[in-house]
Amino acid sequence: MMVIFPLAGHRSYQRLITGDAVLNFTVNTTGVEAKLYLFVSEDWKDAAGDSNCYRRLAKARSIIRIDSQSKSKLVSHYVYPRIWHVVYADLYTCEENRPKIPEEQPNLIKYKIELLNPDSLGNPREHFGDQETGG
Repeated sequence: MMVIFPLAGHRSYQRLITGDAVLNFTVNTTGVEAKLYLFVSEDWKDAAGDSNCYRRLAKARSIIRIDSQSKSKLVSHYVYPRIWHVVYADLYTCEENRPKIPEEQPNLIKYKIELLNPDSLGNPREHFGDQETGG
């Protein structure tokens, strides 16, 4: 199964912001080995043109293994806005000839993904510190 989540992210402002962004995810299942594949727009365009599933996924900028129901992963910061394409792929995504068991039911995966940009101090997890309240 392959699911695509386009995420807008990494806003830049008039001043340079340093530090990594963080991607948080929560899923309701980890039954089958699965990963999140993160592509920036340029990589996504290149990958979308490839007919080989394994090569397409290998073009991801970052790969996050889903080995727990929630996780945080640092993502490199970009100075200008980027669109990230996040693809969920499990163990069987690229297996076209996988035998299907008659009683097999689809596994509906519920998810939550957050991409948090760093604040002016470079911290993606605390955007409203005392230094930014103006008080």
